[in-house]
Amino acid sequence: MKGVPELVIGERVKELFKVPESGFLGRFAPGTRAVSDQDEVVRSAILNPVESELFRDKAKGKKSAVVIISDSTRGIPNELVLPPVIDELKKAGLTGDQITIMVAVGLHRLATPEELQMIKRQAGGIEAISHDAYNEGTLSFLGYSKDNTPIWINRKVIESDLKITIGKVEPHEFAGYTGGRKSILPGVAGEKTINWNHRPEHLEHPHAVPGRLEGNPIHEDMVEIALKVGVDFSLQVVLNEKGEALGAFAGGLIASHHRAVELSRELSAVKMEKRPNLVICHPGSALEINLYQALKAVFSAATIVEDGGLIILTAACPEGLGTHLFVDPYRGSSSLDEVLEKAKANYTAPVDHAILLAKVLKRKVRVFCHCPGVHNEVLQTMFLEPFPTLQSAVDQGVKMLNEPAMMVLDRAPALLADIPF
Repeated sequence: MKGVPELVIGERVKELFKVPESGFLGRFAPGTRAVSDQDEVVRSAILNPVESELFRDKAKGKKSAVVIISDSTRGIPNELVLPPVIDELKKAGLTGDQITIMVAVGLHRLATPEELQMIKRQAGGIEAISHDAYNEGTLSFLGYSKDNTPIWINRKVIESDLKITIGKVEPHEFAGYTGGRKSILPGVAGEKTINWNHRPEHLEHPHAVPGRLEGNPIHEDMVEIALKVGVDFSLQVVLNEKGEALGAFAGGLIASHHRAVELSRELSAVKMEKRPNLVICHPGSALEINLYQALKAVFSAATIVEDGGLIILTAACPEGLGTHLFVDPYRGSSSLDEVLEKAKANYTAPVDHAILLAKVLKRKVRVFCHCPGVHNEVLQTMFLEPFPTLQSAVDQGVKMLNEPAMMVLDRAPALLADIPF
């Protein structure tokens, strides 16, 4: 047996497992590069904007500003990115009570009081609030997009003189990449807006895949709506596995996002010589917060593994499921076709992962799970197979496939595989 370096489960727990030497194709992760001075990386980006005038010049004369940031599932170092943004706003003449930080949760859970207090400390005392997509009383209607998406956006965002977004860019399972326009949709959009943009027709589109923006209907609808809302300045970062900023790009919403996408694409691309039939994957520390997020590692691994192969997911999931909505279509279902029928008949955006998982399983791919924070019965309901340890899942997979071609994917959702056909 050949030992493989630790695959991290959570930020403190590490689990060491072994795989047979025969057939082991290697361990893969997004690329990285040296990080010298993160503060300088971010400040330099803000002072050298892409397709935009200087931030402080844009902010001069404004009476209110909203700074839109991501929620805890994205792992953005707010203590790094918020202070220079707030500093620029104050240099432009805005006072603390004219600035609001909004956590763009989309349809995720609301930011907790503890999280909001931490953000306030990180921002030097600026108040932080959570967006609530389900509270129609806090939303404004802006009409419809070309794709007939009803545009409901947080009223605080619409009414603010200055709109700033901060995001992290990496591959996304159906929007192509995170960051940029996603701060608006789904970030501060209403439930109806998100549901229509994320609808099954879009999820099943052949261009709605990781790493693709061109011709991606979900991305294109997001861009149109974000431009209609009118973001004044955007800061986009590309992070390594430690949450350190490898690169930062600021300025126009589209231009800064495209520059960050270029760097992310460069770091995410990993050449592989052949397709494995067994993939062991971990989502990274931020996305392993719950099963809904952790499944993104499975969706990434599914782009690599052979049909009829095996994916082994290891993720702590300390917050359990994240939402029950993506599990509901599986309850009482005897087949994947029945799951898909239920999911589409009672669709709401969090059901997206029910559909994406069913698409993987319909390829006869089995999924073993070592997810201590999720009850075994729930995993079994979803046609997933629970294991008490990562090693026991690996041992069963090796026995089942008999000398499999196996690889390990670290931070799987941030990885784009280049495999010859």
